[in-house]
Amino acid sequence: MSGVEFRVWSLACFLGLLACTGCGSGPALIPVEGKVTVGGQPLAAAKVVFYPTEELPAGTRLDIVGVIGADGAYRMTTNGKAGVPKGKYKATVNTLGGAGAPPPVGALPAPTAAPPPPPRRKANIKYESPDTTDLTVEVPSSSYDLGLTP
Repeated sequence: MSGVEFRVWSLACFLGLLACTGCGSGPALIPVEGKVTVGGQPLAAAKVVFYPTEELPAGTRLDIVGVIGADGAYRMTTNGKAGVPKGKYKATVNTLGGAGAPPPVGALPAPTAAPPPPPRRKANIKYESPDTTDLTVEVPSSSYDLGLTP
């Protein structure tokens, strides 16, 4: 490779790297974690989802979810990355699960086993839809705890 070809190649690589420095970076993410309670008691084995209340630019997709642990604590991620963009959100909590949860896909019940009980909700069904929930969150905030009613 001659000196001119090397310089052209080096410049092309540099410009390519420079163009990609902002690729996929998206909005800044702010750490969001809190606790979910039902009637003052920690809620376990559920999922929190945030829905933006403001319209997003065309083609923008934000999957903002958090899994609630055994102690009721959750930590949110956006498109798989820790944190949530600044903004206002409706929060939903899917509380189906526990003893009445369906078996894993592919699991076969024992032939003599009684059918499992239907799934039971651990909190009011209104928290499961962005259309009916009254839970709202603003990021950033000093607290992200969510109190649900049974």
